[in-house]
Amino acid sequence: MEVDTQHYDDIIIGNGKAGKTLAPALVADGRKTALVERSLNMIGGGCINIACIPV
Repeated sequence: MEVDTQHYDDIIIGNGKAGKTLAPALVADGRKTALVERSLNMIGGGCINIACIPV
């Protein structure tokens, strides 16, 4: 079995407030960066989607 591997300088787990801020900054600095998010329904993180929005 052949495996296709890719190498990154940084891997960010979660597209919350920190991830969506940090990823573009690292890329702008010339780093190869991957951003991994488990759910397409949680883009932006839990605070934006469920927890921190005032009622």
